[in-house]
Amino acid sequence: MIQQRNNTQKSEDQEKRFQKIKRIVSSVVIAIIVWFVIVNVVNPKITITMANIPVSFTGESDLRGRGFVVVDKDKLPQFNVKVRGTRSDLISARSRVYVEIDLDGITDVGSVTVAPVVRMPSYISLEKQRFSTIELNIEPGYEKKVPVIVAQEGDDRQKSKGRIVMSEPQYDTVAITGSKAATEEVHACLVTVDVADITEGGTTVYVSRLVDENYNDTEHRGSIYYSSTVPVDNHVYERHTVPVRIQTDKELEKRLVVRYDKDAAEKLTIDVGVPKGTTVPKFVEAVIENKEYEMGEITARMKLSEPEGVYIPYKTIDQTLFIEQYQTKKLSVAAELKNIPANLTAAQTKLTFEMELKVPESTKDEVKAYIDCSQYTAGDHEAKLMFYSRHITPAGHGTVKISLKEKSN
Repeated sequence: MIQQRNNTQKSEDQEKRFQKIKRIVSSVVIAIIVWFVIVNVVNPKITITMANIPVSFTGESDLRGRGFVVVDKDKLPQFNVKVRGTRSDLISARSRVYVEIDLDGITDVGSVTVAPVVRMPSYISLEKQRFSTIELNIEPGYEKKVPVIVAQEGDDRQKSKGRIVMSEPQYDTVAITGSKAATEEVHACLVTVDVADITEGGTTVYVSRLVDENYNDTEHRGSIYYSSTVPVDNHVYERHTVPVRIQTDKELEKRLVVRYDKDAAEKLTIDVGVPKGTTVPKFVEAVIENKEYEMGEITARMKLSEPEGVYIPYKTIDQTLFIEQYQTKKLSVAAELKNIPANLTAAQTKLTFEMELKVPESTKDEVKAYIDCSQYTAGDHEAKLMFYSRHITPAGHGTVKISLKEKSN
């Protein structure tokens, strides 16, 4: 009886082991089938076309060292390739497929035939490429330096907080190399700085772009070589609004008559940056430069003087000016004697006479002047004429005879 029970128990244990082995084998078989389905059905090998893949040039710096540049790179044909691999491999390889063009053998200008090589990871294969050879245009290289200009964005937010940010590039110019046409088109290297969230000073590296004289991107930007990153030092100042005082260059006043609306000029103001604890300037001076101007009403750009330690974001300001030539004319002068000492008297306190004068060409009427008698004693004098308009001066000696005498008791 006992023996029978043992045999039954043994038979049950064997059955359990068999079922366990059976389950393991079934799991392995199912896993193999699933793997096979995934590889051959879900993730099969396929052939696809990758369009507009990027181009990389090798030996480009050496080519520039030999005095040549590749032009019209932005006009190269679009490179498309057919590649084969599993779906997942093709997805992961997409960013690592590119065309390489070797420039090492180029030693002269003109049209050069080169053979582009497609580079890709080894786990995918190239089936077909669109171009086996292409033509490159090689020209002599030209180098020039262009100014670095900073354009700020987001200043309104700083203004609302009573701050102003000075963004100063660490170098004033950058060297560019390219074809003659490409380099001549470039006016400046423009760095755009967003100052909206700047709260303290520091240095940030920005990516610049090359622009023409209208500050648009240059047409040949793909054919120019330069260091596009520019480090900029940002300084945060207190913002203050101060008046602008207009001054005319003295040499310019000798040549031309320069007038402007003084009432409007008195309302001119500008925001400046002042370091904390620094005295705020009472005004900023705008100078009308000594240069050639058209006659009549014009809009002139005046340079702003920058007081020491003060930041002015705009280096110039526009002002409407009225420009005319000087002419020498013989005009009637009406002069009055002023400030006659109390013990003296004059036979005439108002004089009218003609005189050669240097005046604005528009002057046609009688000119008014005065004589300051405060320093004269009794007797005859050659008195200096003083004109009410600063634009009127004598063409000759500029004096007139007057006679003063003691008052009688």
